Amino acid sequence: FPYTTLFRSTGKVEELVYDHFGDFDGFILELHDGERRRFESREGEVEELVRKAWEHRIVTTVVVSVEHRDRPLSIQLKRSSGYRRSE
Repeated sequence: FPYTTLFRSTGKVEELVYDHFGDFDGFILELHDGERRRFESREGEVEELVRKAWEHRIVTTVVVSVEHRDRPLSIQLKRSSGYRRSE
């Protein structure tokens, strides 16, 4: 994201948001300090990703531009230090 000032928010997905038709509309991230931020997206892939983060309580970082703080440019899921890979 060259020439763009980025802003990062880290916390856990607290809510999945759907519109009155039942279509995915975004999600709410609860930050470590208790603040809640709403991010907008209508993409099915974003819904799948944040649903996984919500179900498994995965620490998540959302990267946005300063100009559009409600639209994710990147979503990063952090694995816990106790992560064990099953094979």
